[in-house]
Amino acid sequence: MTDIVEAFRKCRKETDFYRIQIALENCLAPAEVAGLADRRIELPGPARAWLDQMLDRLFREIGEPRPYTGLPLSEHVWFYGHAPDEPRRPDLLLAFCGNAQRLMMPVSVALQHIESSRFDVVVFTDPARQAYISGIKGYGADAAAVLDRAGRDVNLAAYRSVRCLGTSGGGASALRAGCLLAAERAVCIGGRPIEEYGSLGKAAVKAAPAFNADFRRARGTDTRFICVYGAEHERDRIGAHHLAERLPAELVPIPGVEQHNALFEILKEGRMGRFMDDLLLADAPAKAPSAVE
Repeated sequence: MTDIVEAFRKCRKETDFYRIQIALENCLAPAEVAGLADRRIELPGPARAWLDQMLDRLFREIGEPRPYTGLPLSEHVWFYGHAPDEPRRPDLLLAFCGNAQRLMMPVSVALQHIESSRFDVVVFTDPARQAYISGIKGYGADAAAVLDRAGRDVNLAAYRSVRCLGTSGGGASALRAGCLLAAERAVCIGGRPIEEYGSLGKAAVKAAPAFNADFRRARGTDTRFICVYGAEHERDRIGAHHLAERLPAELVPIPGVEQHNALFEILKEGRMGRFMDDLLLADAPAKAPSAVE
């Protein structure tokens, strides 16, 4: 924590604060953010304002930080879960970030709303912003290589079940991972088929047949596929329906949400934990948050 406080104290420009805040948001576990509260008075004003917002988002619904311990597996892959002297959690969640290198929110906020008594979590980021088409730099050259290495790094076979979650540009990759691993469940939030991402260009066109071939594997598995999207965001709505045409996927529109970040309104309303439990754990069909009460 001393290093974080000192880094903020050395900031002279707004861009300096922003750079550090984004870096911390993309790696700190919930307890690490909570720990900064003890040194809040030592932080410069802009850093205090940032910390206050982080703490509000962390504890709006759940009062204590989830006991996740973070461990980098590579520059772009992090493990969050049991400490080295603790038993592993029974289930493993593989989480694929979108182009913003996050799960539509800081990683600590996402983890705070994932049941820590059940899950160890591996968080993947794609610095190339290419929907993981070329794997992850320094970790695996393609999707299969990324999953194979992650499986070895965390001893995937030791877990009772594997579940996958992806947001935005990581959504289709989470569904694909669910197919490749015959996962218990695979959830896509705000994702679309990769050929519908115009920024990918020729790479997406070239990779699409392999994605679609892997999706066809879903027909022979018991994996439960779920596509979540803002009901009023037309591009995401169309994309989710297109994915559901290729997979036996449940569609979960979030009523009244017009923005791509379909989780933001749920987070603001203090219902994120219940919604994530419903998506990742519930046996009943997934529900829009308005029906979770």
